[in-house]
Amino acid sequence: MPTSDVRERLDTGGDRSDAGLADCELSTELTSLVERVCQSNLPWVVVAGSAVAAWQERDPVGWEKVSAWLAVKGVSMVSI
Repeated sequence: MPTSDVRERLDTGGDRSDAGLADCELSTELTSLVERVCQSNLPWVVVAGSAVAAWQERDPVGWEKVSAWLAVKGVSMVSI
């Protein structure tokens, strides 16, 4: 679940693309990714390829929501 800081931003300060994540229960790692994107306001985020594979395996629903959110926000994922 997003932390209260991120949840508040998604609930009040975000745009429509944030609404799907506001009520979503995310793993700690995916929550951290959302926090980084919200804080940085950059058009990209760097993520380890092994992390993506793990999210796809352990939390496919959460990863799908975060992946779709990144796409709507126009944030490219750079896999290393």
